[in-house]
Amino acid sequence: MTDTCAVCGENPSVIDRGMPHEWTEYLVEERDLTRPFHGYRIPVCADCDGSVDPIRKAYVGGGDPHGDDDATALLDALVLDNLTDESPDAP
Repeated sequence: MTDTCAVCGENPSVIDRGMPHEWTEYLVEERDLTRPFHGYRIPVCADCDGSVDPIRKAYVGGGDPHGDDDATALLDALVLDNLTDESPDAP
């Protein structure tokens, strides 16, 4: 886990949240994120943890962020350099 929240980009992260595969695909297609070895996780600070509720909804609702304004707003605002690759072999 990185030391900095990927939502606000400022506070120290305290937890990391999984990201649905469809969200990774969205970030690769829409924000030119490099495809991960395995998958990405979103490090989150205590202040921002409540703002990642679209993640929980995505796992329940199938994950596709297209058409979900809350999910796309969160994805479009993430600090991509702060995402962590789930693979233990990631550079």
